[in-house]
Amino acid sequence: MQCHENDSVEHVFPQHHEFNKTTISPACLDDFGNLALLNVEQNSSYSNQDVAKKKIDFYSKPTYDSLKLKLIYDEEVAYYDENMVYKHRKAMIEKIMQYYTNKVRC
Repeated sequence: MQCHENDSVEHVFPQHHEFNKTTISPACLDDFGNLALLNVEQNSSYSNQDVAKKKIDFYSKPTYDSLKLKLIYDEEVAYYDENMVYKHRKAMIEKIMQYYTNKVRC
């Protein structure tokens, strides 16, 4: 996948948390389960907000910024931690594999 100049990588758990929370490791911070591809404007609207604030902002918009983010924010959890990052990564890989497995059969 090639990123375009107006693409930006959103960290669900922010790189520089507004409340200086550091509950996930640096490796987990850059894990596929913690990332979503957005345009620059969408990404800047989330900034370094806490995940709970990002979720509220996400659902207050008239359209979804990302289906991947929707899957993350649909989870009923009090906070986004390493377990959630890895769970989301696994779910996304399963969905991708299922898509391409079904695509080959067509």
